[in-house]
Amino acid sequence: MAEVKHYRHKKHYGQHFLHDSAIISYIVSSLNLSDDQHWIEIGPGGGVLTRQIYLKVASLTAIEVDKDLWPELEKLSSQSDNFELLKQDVLTIDWRNFKPKEPLFICGNLPYNISTPILFSLLTTPIKWAAMHFMLQKEVVARMVAKPGSKDYGRLSVMTQYFSNAQAGRIIRPGAFNPPPKVDSQLVDLRPYVEKPATASNQNLFANLVRLAFNQRRKMLRKVFKDKIPITAWPEVQLEATSRAEELSVGDFVRLANWCTNSSIII
Repeated sequence: MAEVKHYRHKKHYGQHFLHDSAIISYIVSSLNLSDDQHWIEIGPGGGVLTRQIYLKVASLTAIEVDKDLWPELEKLSSQSDNFELLKQDVLTIDWRNFKPKEPLFICGNLPYNISTPILFSLLTTPIKWAAMHFMLQKEVVARMVAKPGSKDYGRLSVMTQYFSNAQAGRIIRPGAFNPPPKVDSQLVDLRPYVEKPATASNQNLFANLVRLAFNQRRKMLRKVFKDKIPITAWPEVQLEATSRAEELSVGDFVRLANWCTNSSIII
């Protein structure tokens, strides 16, 4: 979000407006903008980043839920035919409407209180995307790029890494925002795989399996799925029944999900 003068920040929107000009320039430069790209910006705030993006790309759609921020953004819309403002909650967006502009480039300083639902929505969207660049709470980025066996590894790690190659970027200190958050922020860059290292034949089943496994992450897999997966299945899947979710790689989850699909087991 960008800084807006004479504006009262709303806690329920998780608003922290970026005002550090050096950080803003760094972010814009890192986006590698070009005039053949179609961009979506989530949470543009007052439009500090927006003003620099829409001048350099084929089109930019900004999604903003806060009606008090709309007037400033509407000024940009009236000045250019390649900028569109969607006045709605990003979690209500039907991403399929953007198919004519595929592949999409997506960026935003995501509200910390709903960042995970936004990420899941985007990662599982049916549209084709070329890159996603976000600023998030540092702890969220740590979870996105975490490896099996680490304390940060969880459902978000598996789903992020199944759909994308995620790279953690620059850490942004609280002073770069107004009001300053109580935590550090961090940039993260997501790129789709040219070819996925592992592919689930039933994506919904895979996602459900991952969710259920991490809902009881301290339990052994045989206990988590005792009513779903027979004890004789684990050797076939080359997994230990006594393993826990946090010990499985993305490939392990895919292999288990595909076994369930082939065995007509519903998760």
